[in-house]
Amino acid sequence: MAPMIAPPPAAPRPRSSPERRERRRFAFGLTLIVIIGLGVRVFYVLVVTRHENSKFYDDAWYLLQSLVLSTGHFFPVIFGHGPDAAHPPLTSIVLTPATYFFKLPPGFTPQRLTMAGLGTVVVLLVGLLGRRLAGWRVGLLAAALAAVYPNMWIPNGIIMSETLTMLVMAFILLATYRLRRAPTWGNAVILGLGCGVEILVRAELLVLVPLLLLPAALATRTVSWRRRLLHVALGALVAGLVVGPWSVKIATFGSCPSASRMSTSPHLGQHEAGWLGGFAPPSPTIQKAEHSPAPTGSSMLACTLP
Repeated sequence: MAPMIAPPPAAPRPRSSPERRERRRFAFGLTLIVIIGLGVRVFYVLVVTRHENSKFYDDAWYLLQSLVLSTGHFFPVIFGHGPDAAHPPLTSIVLTPATYFFKLPPGFTPQRLTMAGLGTVVVLLVGLLGRRLAGWRVGLLAAALAAVYPNMWIPNGIIMSETLTMLVMAFILLATYRLRRAPTWGNAVILGLGCGVEILVRAELLVLVPLLLLPAALATRTVSWRRRLLHVALGALVAGLVVGPWSVKIATFGSCPSASRMSTSPHLGQHEAGWLGGFAPPSPTIQKAEHSPAPTGSSMLACTLP
C-alpha cells in the first residue's frame, strides 16, 4: 500500500502592500468626505437658499436662458427680440436639463441642487489634486477643507457661475500637474480643453491661456524647446476650438439668418413667465439690454442684437 503523502502547506496569503493600504484608506476617507460635503450643500439649499427668491441679480439671466434653451431656442433676449450673450453660455447650458424636467418652480430648487452636486464634485477633485501634489493625507485634508469651507459651499447654493468656475479650475490644475509630470500631446490637449471650457464659464478667464497654459508647457524641461512650443500651440488650438463656435456665433449675431427669425416674437410669454413665481425683470432693464451695442474683438461679456 502506497504511503499517504500529506499535501503541502498552503502558501500564506500575501499581505497588502503599504501603497495598497494607503489607496484604500484614501478612497474610503475621500468617499466619506464627499458625502459630508454633499450633505452640507443640500442642507444649505433646502433650508436656506431656496427660500430666498426676492432678489434680482445675474441668476435670472442664467435661469431664463436655461428655460428658453429647454424649449429649443438659442440665447434670445429675455422678454424681448433678437439674440443675447450677456454672459458666456455654459452655466445656462448646465442648468438646462433640470429646467427641462422641472421648469422653474418657486425657489428654483432643482437648479440649486444641480449646483450643489457640481460643488460636491469640486470636493472630489480637490482631494485628488492634493493627493497628487503631496500624498494621500494632504489629499484628505484638502478635500475636508473644501467640503466645509464656507467660501466654497455658499456659492453652491446660488445660481451663478462660481460653482462651475471652481469645478473647471480644479480640473485645470489637475491637467497642469499631469502636463508637468508627463509632457505629452494628450496632456497638452487636456489642459487646452480645460482652459477652453473655463472661458465658456467666465470670459475673463481667457487669461489662463497666456498665464497658465503657456508657462506650464514651457517649464517642462524633460522635452526639447520645439516640443514645448508645439504643446503650447496644441493647447491653445484646442482651447480656441472649444470657444470658437460661441465666438463665431457672437460675431455673426447681427447678420445670421437665425437672428432675424428669432426677432419675430418674444420667447417667453405670460405662461412661461409665470414659472418664475412672479420673479421678472423690470422693463427698463430689458430695453437697455435690447439696445446695448455689440462688443468688438474677443469680448463675450455683452452682445445683443439692436
